Amino acid sequence: MKKYLLLCFLFFINQPIFASPYQFNLQGHAGEVSDSDFKGQYILLTFGFTSCPDICPTVLYEIAQTLKLLEHPEKLQVIFVSIDPNNDDLQRLQQYVGYFDKRILGLTADYESLKAMASAYGATFGYKHQGQEVAPPDLPLGYGVYHSSLTYLLSPERERLEVFTSQVKHKTMAQVIGKYLKQ
Repeated sequence: MKKYLLLCFLFFINQPIFASPYQFNLQGHAGEVSDSDFKGQYILLTFGFTSCPDICPTVLYEIAQTLKLLEHPEKLQVIFVSIDPNNDDLQRLQQYVGYFDKRILGLTADYESLKAMASAYGATFGYKHQGQEVAPPDLPLGYGVYHSSLTYLLSPERERLEVFTSQVKHKTMAQVIGKYLKQ
């Protein structure tokens, strides 16, 4: 029995320790940004793109209004991850999110990194042209972008605490987030 327990112990201590699936390394207008740049802060993260006609501007408006209602907004970093890096260059991306609130950070990455990150969050996105799925590097002129519309609240330890739909209004979001920030 002791030999069995010893073998089990050795097996488990030799297993790799997996990082939080919510860790990230992305690009912003000032260079590389990772989740570790926000030690001790909560992160409110959403995926989208700057030419989104309705969902993204609505979500960013609600987030900006939420920031105005929070007692301790400095404890929260809002991140908008562009899933359309072909059209959303870093300067345009930061200008876009800055329109809603200067505290929102616009980030992006290459297609494969974005796909992996979205998958870790349970988010989806893709590209279509004339009704057919297309993927980089073969994105034809006039392709469309589709995406899920969820916003994720992460703890300072990068645990997922809450998921908000695009229909959640800023008063509700501020109330929920505010409870965490008071801790």
